[in-house]
Amino acid sequence: MPKLLRLTTHDINARFNTRFNSDIVLKPNSRVALQNLSMEVVRNEAVVDNTNDIILVSYDGGSIYHDIEVADATYNSSNHQDLLDSIALQLNKNFPKLTSATMGTKWTCFDDSEGKITIKWNRPNYNKSWEEQSISKSDNVSVTPTTTTERSGGTVGNYDAIYYSDKDILRGAGYFRIKLDRLATYVAANGENGVLLSLLTDKVDNYASITSADIKFGIHIYKDTSDSIAIQYIVNGVPTLIPNTGPTANPLYTNVDSKSFIEFKLYEKQIHFIVWGNSSGSPSSTDGAYDIEYILHSHDYDFETPLFPAVFFLGSNNNRIYTKNVRLAYEQSTNFSLSEDEEYDPILGVTNQDNKTTLTTAIQFPTDEIRDFLGFNKYTSIFIFTSSTSTSSIIADNKFQPTDISDSFIVMLDNIPLESFDAYDNSQKSMLAVIPKSDGVNGEVIYEPNYPTFININNDREMLIRNVTARILKNDLAEIVTNGLTTLTLIIEG
Repeated sequence: MPKLLRLTTHDINARFNTRFNSDIVLKPNSRVALQNLSMEVVRNEAVVDNTNDIILVSYDGGSIYHDIEVADATYNSSNHQDLLDSIALQLNKNFPKLTSATMGTKWTCFDDSEGKITIKWNRPNYNKSWEEQSISKSDNVSVTPTTTTERSGGTVGNYDAIYYSDKDILRGAGYFRIKLDRLATYVAANGENGVLLSLLTDKVDNYASITSADIKFGIHIYKDTSDSIAIQYIVNGVPTLIPNTGPTANPLYTNVDSKSFIEFKLYEKQIHFIVWGNSSGSPSSTDGAYDIEYILHSHDYDFETPLFPAVFFLGSNNNRIYTKNVRLAYEQSTNFSLSEDEEYDPILGVTNQDNKTTLTTAIQFPTDEIRDFLGFNKYTSIFIFTSSTSTSSIIADNKFQPTDISDSFIVMLDNIPLESFDAYDNSQKSMLAVIPKSDGVNGEVIYEPNYPTFININNDREMLIRNVTARILKNDLAEIVTNGLTTLTLIIEG
């Protein structure tokens, strides 16, 4: 009389240990077969292509949307960090126009200490001036921390008076800003004049050898031959003048003076070259209300190439900047608290400590492929950016547990001796069945043979069993990883 045994387990490695309430009698020379198997194996890979490579990011409660496209590839346990890096890169490239809530912010994606994927934003360094960080200067620059920084020597006409950092600008919502204090009157003998805010592709090792060709990106503000303010933006060492006279004169010159702010900001896949003007149209003090933003130029940026900030003082010694108003968000920064004497911020019109701006951000996974692979249950996750917090994150609902699934699975009956042999290690095993991997959705494996294959049990006398132990293994005998309930149904003859 055949017997039907249904075994179930929630063990993630598909190990069965079933104890029945009564003995099961196996007559001599009984046989056993697998009738069916049902399980869900943890997905081992995510195939990302043009049908599912978009993640939606919204800012400001949904008023700003960006579709970010991650790199197409097949991702698994060995290269999943490439997917995380791609997500982080695209999030950083697609920051909206910077506000006080997002300036100095960077996205990162990683496995946390519990093995869960974490998407995190971190803004470590919005409220510290450059002088309070770690900076360097050439011998030809004089720095007074509480007041100004200026050229104090060197060769007029050279790029040897430089105030710089060996820390590259933050490759997220990065920015680099200075506030002018004074621009020197034009003197023909001095050659190039003024203050040059710049981003370099190399760290400054020998400042004496720097030339204009080394300026990757720059904003040059100076006095021209008529002693009027002039501005150039520089890309790859090539300057472009913003006209200040004639019919094409830019109206920004009405509001820009020798105490304006100039800065680089990184957002929306570009570096933006910016000068701030005063709407009153009159020279202003250190805390003047520079409230008009002029974007001189925007240039595409890959957000991967390191760029190192520097301020050059060209020409005479009368070009100065305010030391405490130098601001830089940089890659290697650590968490800082607010300082006690924050300087005026042109974006806010107030000091940084007065700002409590917030920005609601949502990340959406429109398709299952990436979301399920990374362990998220929800389609949408919400962040709240505020100027008073330095970090926030969303953490996946489930641990990241991709496993390398083989092309087949082996069903073992550990406490019922079977006449089965395995060439993998040239030994006899209690191996009941070898089943192929199915292509079920979300790793589902459902197997039921048309005709059960019976395997002889090595029992030359009657056996009584109440406890049945079994396992499902990969074809190399390694453990698998499953989700939810796994079931085996056995038929015993005899």
